[in-house]
Amino acid sequence: MSISSQRQPASRTASATRGRTSAAGAQPAKPGKTSKAAKVAKPVEPRLSRTRRPLEIEVADWQTALRRQFGREQDFGLKNLGQDPVFSDFSVSNPASGTHYRVAIRGQAPGQNFCTCPDYASNDLGTCKHIEFTLAKLQAKRGGKAALNRGFEPTYSEISGSTTRASARCASALAPTARRPC
Repeated sequence: MSISSQRQPASRTASATRGRTSAAGAQPAKPGKTSKAAKVAKPVEPRLSRTRRPLEIEVADWQTALRRQFGREQDFGLKNLGQDPVFSDFSVSNPASGTHYRVAIRGQAPGQNFCTCPDYASNDLGTCKHIEFTLAKLQAKRGGKAALNRGFEPTYSEISGSTTRASARCASALAPTARRPC
């Protein structure tokens, strides 16, 4: 094959792709750049059955995962009732049923948050679909995931059922005592 015939397909390819847009449809495709559609998608968690527990999952973990799955699929309304964009109180409303509940977000771990719904009050899991919905929305916001990973640092001291949290401004002499379990 001659050199001229090797170059011809390359130039034809370059002219054929000029002016075309990438798979995302936003901008022309650039050499060396990958479009958003071409990037590897995050692995999707398998859909859990509401009626049959997978044998490899404990009952409490299965129920927590079901609430996480169901909460992230909902079309609830979310309104921040406080000043902080992440660690705040939120109103979660269900337009289909007309109900609304107050959700307090203080962290990612089960038991750190609170909801006024009957499921949260009775399930002993430390979460519900309203909390999971709110966490999913906050993690999707810019800076939300990083803030949740850092954790809640109140500007005031807080006493909960088993521990006391010292505020960031708490005197250094009192901070070791405040972190001890009650």
